[in-house]
Amino acid sequence: MKILSVDDAFETITGYSKDDIRKKQFFQVDLIPEEERTEYLCKVNAELAKCPVVYLEHKIRRKDGTDNFVFCYGRVYYDSAARSQRFEITIADIRQTYSMKRLLDAEQNRAKIRRHYWERTYRKDSLTGLLNHAAFRSDLELKLLQGKCRIVMLMMDMDHFKEYNDTYGHHNGDKYLILMAQTLEAALRKEGRACRMGGDEFAAALLFQPDVSEEKIQERVRMIFDKINLTLKAVEGGSGLSMGVAFAEPELTFNQLYELADKALYQAKESGRGRCVFYKTRG
Repeated sequence: MKILSVDDAFETITGYSKDDIRKKQFFQVDLIPEEERTEYLCKVNAELAKCPVVYLEHKIRRKDGTDNFVFCYGRVYYDSAARSQRFEITIADIRQTYSMKRLLDAEQNRAKIRRHYWERTYRKDSLTGLLNHAAFRSDLELKLLQGKCRIVMLMMDMDHFKEYNDTYGHHNGDKYLILMAQTLEAALRKEGRACRMGGDEFAAALLFQPDVSEEKIQERVRMIFDKINLTLKAVEGGSGLSMGVAFAEPELTFNQLYELADKALYQAKESGRGRCVFYKTRG
């Protein structure tokens, strides 16, 4: 199936010019990705065994190494001048056709499923669905390096969780942790990241525009604290939470910000629990 001649559109679809075809022996299968040639030839031969006309959708490999999806109509005919059979093929680019769009959509959906699986498996806490420690750290380190927003870290500890767990059992303890996670995520809306650090300890990062005042940030933090605290206390045996807050400053690393928020959390617990303490790096 040596290619004898092509029209001007052939180069647009394949990247090969008429000169490329003339300079060397060029066969139809040279356009097919090597890993798919056997399957392609089997399909062509199977169709030709039934009818002298072939319709196929398949992939071709362009001269630059990229792949293109095409629809081919081929027919066998007898060339009286050359006194031999010839094979005439019409190639149509189908990247923008409905069937091709469906194929691309299916591939994108598979990629989305793989990404969601990766998120659930490697970035999310298996019980609460929040980010795990490693993913939270990675995301926040990137935000700190970018320096495009004001960052506030919240460290939270569920008060007397061990006693709750011992009294009501691990099953109810897990449900209590899930309630905490859901309330935290709902309170943050889309302006931050929520994380389960481990056990009954949670963390969050609030992201604000650089021009947002500290007073507004503190007000927003207290609203989050109040919402979570009231929700947890509404549960039978629930005793609320303690929260420590730290404001990020330029050049501050994740570890430094974490330590400041953790110190504020320690102060909240030492001063009686059930309260929110701000630890500011300036003033």
